[in-house]
Amino acid sequence: MPSAEELKNLGDEAYRAGKIDQAIESYTSAIELDESNCILYSNRSAAYLKKGQSELALGDAEKCLKLDPDFVKGYSRKAAALQSQKKYKEAADTLKAGLAKDPENELLARELKDVAQEQKVVASNRARRASVIASQSTKKKATQADSISDYVKLTKFALEFEIAAMQAQLMIINSLAEKSDEDKLKMLFSILDKDGDGYIDARELSDGVRKNNEDFTFAESLDRAIDLVAVFDTDGDARLSLLEFQTFVEDMLENLGTTFHEFSEFLIMQMLFSEGNDAAEEMAGAIVAPVIDQEVKERGEFYGTLVDPRMLALFMLFDL
Repeated sequence: MPSAEELKNLGDEAYRAGKIDQAIESYTSAIELDESNCILYSNRSAAYLKKGQSELALGDAEKCLKLDPDFVKGYSRKAAALQSQKKYKEAADTLKAGLAKDPENELLARELKDVAQEQKVVASNRARRASVIASQSTKKKATQADSISDYVKLTKFALEFEIAAMQAQLMIINSLAEKSDEDKLKMLFSILDKDGDGYIDARELSDGVRKNNEDFTFAESLDRAIDLVAVFDTDGDARLSLLEFQTFVEDMLENLGTTFHEFSEFLIMQMLFSEGNDAAEEMAGAIVAPVIDQEVKERGEFYGTLVDPRMLALFMLFDL
């Protein structure tokens, strides 16, 4: 029977190869043999987060730190899980606690900067959207002004809101240049993961699809999103983890003949600044969420049959 160390090494190899389920299985087996090894919990935390299972990742990171409060990487793991849940203050506090243990740790310092940047981007985008709404509202009031002086005053306010929106947008664009491709992918995932549960479902993806295709109706964007999730969901849970989302993005960009490095900033800006589903459409999607998830699973099962070359040939022959 393999030792805990041998199982850990197998898990590490599987993780590096992108075989996350296999890595989790190896780390879990290792933990069963050595429950006091904080590194095993740290590594499994990273694997859980890669799958989008932020709560499990957080639990393992906390267990790691409980076993060894001086194990600095544990603070990195916990902060990463919290950041994926958009709990920026808690993530920053965790990293600061780690830096108190090791003030010269470059990894924690860099991650603390990344958390601050992402929090600033999120806040700036909220400010931008609020400024846009305020500008539109003020312009409408200006058209109904009772006097020329009121019209001029309201028009000036509208312009000030537009300037504020553009300043927020510029700040976001400038911050993207400092991020690595991996961080940009995580940011794109975080933008689409509106409920912060560590997954992107068809309803959330439909908003992104619509931003990328402005002529799509809500129904069209939802139907397209259901198809995409069904194709790229490998574990049948009707949603995309970070790893599954990465595969989806890479496949999409390969079909476009480009790379994430070349296209990432445009994608993020499109998701942040384009108009997607409105509040009523989001509510309608939430009401029928179980139906949407079931449709994703059924289409996933159907597309799965096409993996068999014989079924694919029949599909093409009869144009099913």
